[in-house]
Amino acid sequence: VDTDGKVTVKQNGTVTITATCYTDDNYQGRQYSYTLTVASSGIDYTAPAALNSTYNGGEQDSLTTPVTSTTPGAVIRYGVNTGGLSFPEENIPKIKDAGTYEIWYQLTAPGGYATVVGHVTAVIHPKDITEGMISGISDSYTYSGNKITDRKS
Repeated sequence: VDTDGKVTVKQNGTVTITATCYTDDNYQGRQYSYTLTVASSGIDYTAPAALNSTYNGGEQDSLTTPVTSTTPGAVIRYGVNTGGLSFPEENIPKIKDAGTYEIWYQLTAPGGYATVVGHVTAVIHPKDITEGMISGISDSYTYSGNKITDRKS
């Protein structure tokens, strides 16, 4: 409450505000109480876009677009296949092998903001084996009992 009697809300919750009017020649004094409930505000954020790629042998960012927030002090954390129970990573998780991954994210912010938890599904598809990937193998072999020998030699 400032010197003019103005109330400023600083965080969520319930508060009772009491105003006292004093007796003078024209007015009978009274006290009035009001209960004010301020709901949690939502964190302003943009949800991520998940990777949908093909196996390339190296680590890939699991998100093609990261989670972003304009809420002051917002902290973003990530987890892979955690079911939303833990968020151990501060950076976008890397994934390597072909498969489907749940990429969980959590946003927290000071000042009574409600925590945000969500997830997207990232996919690395298996790479097709092509003829050019196989080398040094003859077109045919002859089984000779104990070992295979190259028929061309």
